[in-house]
Amino acid sequence: MSAPPPRPTSAASSSSAPSSRAPPPLSRTASVPFTEPDRAAVAPAAAAVHSLLTTLTDMARVTTHYGDASDAKLADTLASYAQQLADLDEYARDHLMDVWVPKAVVDAVDAGANPARVTQNYLESLAAENQFTNGKVVAAGRFRSALEDQLLAAFPDELAAIDQQ
Repeated sequence: MSAPPPRPTSAASSSSAPSSRAPPPLSRTASVPFTEPDRAAVAPAAAAVHSLLTTLTDMARVTTHYGDASDAKLADTLASYAQQLADLDEYARDHLMDVWVPKAVVDAVDAGANPARVTQNYLESLAAENQFTNGKVVAAGRFRSALEDQLLAAFPDELAAIDQQ
């Protein structure tokens, strides 16, 4: 009977304190393939984000050269920005699917990490944990089989009586 595979170490399981570092990459084979979104589907959202950035640039210009006459321009720019955010939010609700993002990924991105790398590392660590758990299940099954064989050899009459019931 072979032993289960060694359990991978990860920052999340080794300490109770949260760590801002992502677990190291485990292997390239455990990564999830990335599919490029349809450009036509995301074009309106990209245009809305571009418009938001343009409005933010305008807002920066107005506030940099702020004067008494800038109140109306700043108010218009802020109103435009708020409307563009509302439009983008409405578009996202109607056209984009809900995606669950693990809190560890959000925290790492807030800390300045690359979201693609953090997500890849997170998925790879989950795959490693899954492989470890599967190894435990296989080992338990082999142990059960070996135990049944040993019990059958040691107590053949008793097990035959149990099988007849």
